[in-house]
Amino acid sequence: MGTKTIPYSMGILYKERCGGIRIEFSCLGIQVMIAYVALILAFSAPKKYLYLTGGILFIHVLNIARMVGLMQMQVHHSLNPKNLLLVHDLFNYGAYIGILLLFYLYTRGAKKHPSHYKIS
Repeated sequence: MGTKTIPYSMGILYKERCGGIRIEFSCLGIQVMIAYVALILAFSAPKKYLYLTGGILFIHVLNIARMVGLMQMQVHHSLNPKNLLLVHDLFNYGAYIGILLLFYLYTRGAKKHPSHYKIS
């Protein structure tokens, strides 16, 4: 995207002449994926495996888009740390809303099939 991206130590991505972002373990989305899987497994409904794999892929792609978006905001707008944190939080809220929508669609499928509407 115009400049060279350099993986740096301690999870820092640095864009030449533009600054960088730090990606910590909690930024990888693993905890969100575990919570999503727990929600899906705790509630019995049709197409469970479709929602499990689709949801995990959705979270992973959304997380990559979030990191790329944050890097692009840093590169093209040279945001100060407070504004970058605000953009970071907005990305997170969007991700959580997307995950809740997936879970809503999953549970809505259970209501259409009452025989599956039970806690496993």
